[in-house]
Amino acid sequence: MTDSQKTQDEQFKHLPYYIAGTGVAILLISLIFQVSGLFLLGIALGCFLATANFIFLTKIVVKLLNQHYTHKTFLILLIFAKLFLIVGVLVLAFKTLKVNVLSFGLGYLSFMPAVLIYQFSNMGPKPKDKN
Repeated sequence: MTDSQKTQDEQFKHLPYYIAGTGVAILLISLIFQVSGLFLLGIALGCFLATANFIFLTKIVVKLLNQHYTHKTFLILLIFAKLFLIVGVLVLAFKTLKVNVLSFGLGYLSFMPAVLIYQFSNMGPKPKDKN
């Protein structure tokens, strides 16, 4: 793995924690206004799907752009696993549990504020190496 790929992996390493954190913040804010268990479950499922989707996409894109990665068929299996996960969570949320579409959307959209917070928190000057 080259240095640029390591920095790309390390650059996005903490972002799933930011997504989960903004999902928890949205969940806590919604507790003030809505006490329905299905509403909160919809937010949690949406946040879970956004986090899992981001993790799968970063793994797929980093490996796809790596010219030295030879197991391209594994990427196809990873893409199908991602699709089955998305379909599974959507069927669970809307057919089985009958969660509110708005709550699921709020949980899934926790990705956008997480990326903004992550980018603004990393905009400051980089610490200098002591070497």
